[in-house]
Amino acid sequence: MNANIVALCQGVASELNNAPLGVFSESFSAAFEYAPVYSSMDAKTLRVVVTDAGGELELMSRARLGFTDGVRVVVLWRVDAGSTGLDVDKMGRALLLLEQITKFLVGRKVADYAQTGAARRGDGEKEKQHYMPGNLEERVFAAAVVLTYQTTESIRTTEGS
Repeated sequence: MNANIVALCQGVASELNNAPLGVFSESFSAAFEYAPVYSSMDAKTLRVVVTDAGGELELMSRARLGFTDGVRVVVLWRVDAGSTGLDVDKMGRALLLLEQITKFLVGRKVADYAQTGAARRGDGEKEKQHYMPGNLEERVFAAAVVLTYQTTESIRTTEGS
């Protein structure tokens, strides 16, 4: 993971943590994690995790590089099973929060990156899926969105090389 994507992920977490009161329906603290592990122990309270979702580097011209990087934002919450089954109300609240986070971040400039307006729900492998049901066996509801950001950078060259 390069320094650009680390700064971008940290910037996204900071934007979420510094959002005005009332923007989100739930209280949380977003954190950047290099290699997140989602387990029931981690999700006793609502967690919002920001991590790298891959990217591309492209030569734009002889003097500029273009970066297109993805940032994954995951809402994690332990879902207890009661006598009527899983707590679908809490799952709905997590999905609502993810929607609010997505709307807040779309179009917002973070670090040296512009948000492209592209946001894909799901874990990146199953794009139409709003949650990761494999984690429900551990009673962890994990809803994710991948946002795409772009920036360019000058290529520094020296004469004669």
